[in-house]
Amino acid sequence: MDRHDPLIASLRARVAKAPFFRQLLDPDRRLDITGATVETRALLIAALQDKQRRRIAIITPGDAGVADFETALRLFHHEPQRVSVYPAPSLSPYQDVAPSLGVVREEIRALGMLIDDAAEVLVVPTRALFQRLPRAEDFRSRILRLAEGEELDMRALLESLVENGFVRTDLVGEAGEFAFRGGILDLFPPNTPHAVRVELFGDTIDSLRWFDVETQRSEEESGPVTVYPLTQFPITRETRQKLARRISLDFMDPHFKRDVHEKIEKLQENGTFPGIEHYVPVTGDSVTFADYIRDWDLILIEPDQITTTIAKYETLLRNEYDAAAEKGRAVYPPEKLVAPGPDVLAFIGSAPLALSDVHIATKEREELRVNTSPTDRYNNRLSDFPADVLRNESEQLFFCATKGGREKIERLLKEFNVPFAEDRLGEGALTVTAGNIGRGFVFHDLNLTAYSEWDLFEPPTSTRIGGRKRKSDAFVSDLRDLKTGDYIVHVDHGVGRFLGLQRIPFGETEREVMQIEYSGGGKLLMPMENLNLIQRFTAGEEAQPKLDKLGGTSWARTKASVKKAMRDMADELLKLYATRQMVHGHAFGKDSPWQFDFEDAFEFDETEDQLGAIEDVKSDMESRKPMDRLLCGDVGYGKTEVAMRAAFKAVMDGKQVAVLAPTTVLTFQHYRTFLRRFASFPVTIELLTRYYSAKELKDILRKVEIGEIDLVVGTHRLLSKDVAWKDIGLVVIDEEQR
Repeated sequence: MDRHDPLIASLRARVAKAPFFRQLLDPDRRLDITGATVETRALLIAALQDKQRRRIAIITPGDAGVADFETALRLFHHEPQRVSVYPAPSLSPYQDVAPSLGVVREEIRALGMLIDDAAEVLVVPTRALFQRLPRAEDFRSRILRLAEGEELDMRALLESLVENGFVRTDLVGEAGEFAFRGGILDLFPPNTPHAVRVELFGDTIDSLRWFDVETQRSEEESGPVTVYPLTQFPITRETRQKLARRISLDFMDPHFKRDVHEKIEKLQENGTFPGIEHYVPVTGDSVTFADYIRDWDLILIEPDQITTTIAKYETLLRNEYDAAAEKGRAVYPPEKLVAPGPDVLAFIGSAPLALSDVHIATKEREELRVNTSPTDRYNNRLSDFPADVLRNESEQLFFCATKGGREKIERLLKEFNVPFAEDRLGEGALTVTAGNIGRGFVFHDLNLTAYSEWDLFEPPTSTRIGGRKRKSDAFVSDLRDLKTGDYIVHVDHGVGRFLGLQRIPFGETEREVMQIEYSGGGKLLMPMENLNLIQRFTAGEEAQPKLDKLGGTSWARTKASVKKAMRDMADELLKLYATRQMVHGHAFGKDSPWQFDFEDAFEFDETEDQLGAIEDVKSDMESRKPMDRLLCGDVGYGKTEVAMRAAFKAVMDGKQVAVLAPTTVLTFQHYRTFLRRFASFPVTIELLTRYYSAKELKDILRKVEIGEIDLVVGTHRLLSKDVAWKDIGLVVIDEEQR
């Protein structure tokens, strides 16, 4: 939904007229603004930039909360497209792996906007300030501009794309790829949301159109297209030669001999090696991030946290360097790869303005307090909202992020006879307008209350930034993790060993292929466009499967036996689930008020996947069909919290819960976690393991049987025949595969 620009402009003007705002314009004062919420910080900065028309760099301690801050900045700024966020480095120079494509695209987009002077407000996480970047003029010279009617030197263009990090393929499927065939150049720049198709008449661009990488069909005309490089520094033949020579000379100690040999060998064979982007700056001219924004106005978010982040990152880099060098890896010390910490501290020390939750009194800054607070949440008490609006004597705004949200709030207001206006302040109790902010706010100094759609309605999964991943994304990501020597499975040829990528002659050009070794020394050179035919072998890191033979019959026999076993398993599952469909289970009630209190007590922000899992589990529990759900996720991704919410819901419905874990240690950890989370509620929790005495076990089992214990955490002892339940309603099994 498009925002109403005149209304947003009136908000910035109202801030600029506030008495406190004049102090922000005084160049001789160094201020620390306190009392501002995330959204009101964004409004203040947007008003300041609107007034001064100077570029602003906002330094944050890290990535936490940046998404909501960026969303609010885009809403309140006079030109949302000129607000940019530079991502914090996802990897340190010593992790020896290439960054993900998503991170690369974010970095290149932000760097391109910086160099093209397209950004007026830039949000910069502290760690980004350590980065060394190409000189602006060097990066600018590598940017391609495509327009209809332009004449191209195709040989030079294709060479330039390769030097700028693009990969030639038969079909373009993701950013950083290009394909050239029959007078058509398909190209997916890192800075555009879609791939572009360049149709040529001779060497002249006849048309430029966006195209869908899924269907490979052309869409609407794109107009002129700017193509940013995929790498910050060019990887030319000269760069590779210079880098190989530099590594050889800088790491002559025999301790590094093996790693130097491997890196140079990969450079010569593949033109690159993992982590090459951390070495290239050493071979040429580079500048610090601060050099790019030295003439910008700086604003610090939580300056004390920024100082701490700088010290911690310096220590991290030094420790990682020492560990890598000790293992014989040819790595440069931090002072050659990143900006020194004291330089970063000196740079941020020049910032005239800071925003803090709490002001720490120093001689450097004086406190300026603004009076703001977040609005209440009405997610589970919508009927209270109209009454609160009518009681509120300030001017009130409601920001709708979605069309559906606008329809729902207008329906609610009409139902309770609350007068409202659209896009005009002061013509009703509430003004409804388009806009997205993470949380509403009360700006007491302006006599203004602004509500967010998400104060009343839960955000649907599909509207969250990023959305859901395509299924193919996880598959491709898995292949990117392949290392030489890893086992893979080809759909036609079976289990082989991955030997790496290589380029082979293909007509007048070269083609990139994957080299796979099979039993007896046979090798398969598979074109990269056939990646859908393979997947990684996933039977554990220590597994060493028997290699199949190219052209042999072992793989065919294996597939035949597996198919038969899967048919038998499918028959069993069909019978089992047919029986389950006929059985009616207990349908749990809707969430109780205590359930809301329990969930609100969670000390962290739920992830998107966590919220989706919680919603799915509750939906299962409220259905009469018996639940049978598998929850998967890495350590630390919040599976236990999902289980605890389900357990709490079951107990609130009068049911008992069993939590089964494979080891006594893990059982005890879960027991302590459940005790801590349930401490404020009348829920009886007990631990059941083999370490209890016979008398203690007998007493626990008696209480379980008569229903005095609501939740039991235990090992396989819970499955013993002497464990009887009064009314069990939920079983949670942790680490089921064990």
